Amino acid sequence: MDSVYESQNKNPFKLVMIRLTTMFVLAATTYAVLKLTGISNDFPPLDALYFPFVNIICGVVIWREFRRHKVSVWRYLGFEKGRIGKDISWGFLWLFVTYIPMVIVLMAGTYLMFGAEMFQNFEYIFAKSSPGLPKEILMTTSLFGAVLFLINAPIEEIVYRGWLQNGLAKRWGIAVAITVQGLLFGLQHMMFASDWRGMVIYGLMFMAWGMTAGIIVHRQQRLAPMAVAHWIVNIALGVGPTMALAFLAA
Repeated sequence: MDSVYESQNKNPFKLVMIRLTTMFVLAATTYAVLKLTGISNDFPPLDALYFPFVNIICGVVIWREFRRHKVSVWRYLGFEKGRIGKDISWGFLWLFVTYIPMVIVLMAGTYLMFGAEMFQNFEYIFAKSSPGLPKEILMTTSLFGAVLFLINAPIEEIVYRGWLQNGLAKRWGIAVAITVQGLLFGLQHMMFASDWRGMVIYGLMFMAWGMTAGIIVHRQQRLAPMAVAHWIVNIALGVGPTMALAFLAA
């Protein structure tokens, strides 16, 4: 049987294609249901309605893949008991480092799109779809999504900076690997916007974040510190706002 590392080198796009395909299918299905029922015509639809199931499916796929190769997710990420403190410290540092190019791209992209009125359009860029669902459904899906979002960071680090980047680096070199995983990382996050302008900004922002993260992971040769940074980002920008949405819907 091939090792998990041999498998990722043979098929580096395996996990990312499963993730992107699952996300598109569930988003399209959610959009179709909301449109047919007259609840909402927005595309992309509110991600809280479908994205938790993306992480469930991807989590199961990764667990089965690693179990088949008898490798733990913890070991693949590079976590070690004696290095947890250092990994957390690195994580906070990389949190700020990855945000520098992300903010630069955000500001430049928004200025090119809106000119002098860029700041007035920030709220529009980051707006979310607001389907006319009962408050109980919005509250339940938001709480469910917030809990499931806690596993998002390790899943995405394994998919993009782990399996995809390492697999592609063996074939085409590290520069191509970092670029490709960054592009696909940006593509995934375009689905979190509310219209095409937001999708462009989201795509460019997260491409910059993903490429910076890819460089850091390549230099450290471990996923753990970046997984910590990614987890902190998800808590601040994913779990927090989702929980707020749940309480507002209550």
